[in-house]
Amino acid sequence: MPFQISSDASDIAIGAVLGQEEDKKPYAIYYINKSLSPAELNYTVTEKEFLAVIHAINKFRHYITGYPVILYTDHSAIKYLANKPITNGRITRWLILLQEFDITINDRPGKENPVADFLSRMPKPIDAATVEDQFPDEHLFAVTIQTPWYADVADYLAVGKLPKHLTPNERKQIVQKSARFWWIGGYLFHIGADMHIRRCVPEDEIFDILKACHDGPCGGHFAERRTGHKVLQTGYY
Repeated sequence: MPFQISSDASDIAIGAVLGQEEDKKPYAIYYINKSLSPAELNYTVTEKEFLAVIHAINKFRHYITGYPVILYTDHSAIKYLANKPITNGRITRWLILLQEFDITINDRPGKENPVADFLSRMPKPIDAATVEDQFPDEHLFAVTIQTPWYADVADYLAVGKLPKHLTPNERKQIVQKSARFWWIGGYLFHIGADMHIRRCVPEDEIFDILKACHDGPCGGHFAERRTGHKVLQTGYY
């Protein structure tokens, strides 16, 4: 779903809220508030409003990159700055930053933008302690999912497809190897020489199974051969 950002600026601070809308109901994800520095206090009204937009985009970058974003602001001048022939260096840099994202700017009167308006009017007390406003893994841009060791065999048995990047000989090996496997109910099983059927285990399950077969109540702290035999006995491959 597209993300929605509502931003606002006052004479002393800026604020913004990130959210999404589902079934015409708004859901908040993140609130931010920032007091203006002495230099930023001298910005024009338009620059302060634009600063609120830029601060929100930089803060929410890891959420909105690659997704459509609807930006609501009560300062309509921001919408037309991109077509203005002459702007100062600061505005130009901000406009270039906006081009990195799929952003649609919409006008929203201040009375319909109460959350961002409230956040922009919350100055930080002089004696307030610094609040850590970052989420765990906030700057995580990608998550790598480890492909199971049996993925090629499972794909071949489930949908009859082989990886296109493999050579004909490598594809032939996968077909021959798959003769010892079965795809049942969304899981891959291996038929051993003893004709027992065992479920193939992906890497993220291996440690827990080994620990249960070695340290668990039915384990007994066996050596590697006995533990390995215990795993096969339990029905894992």
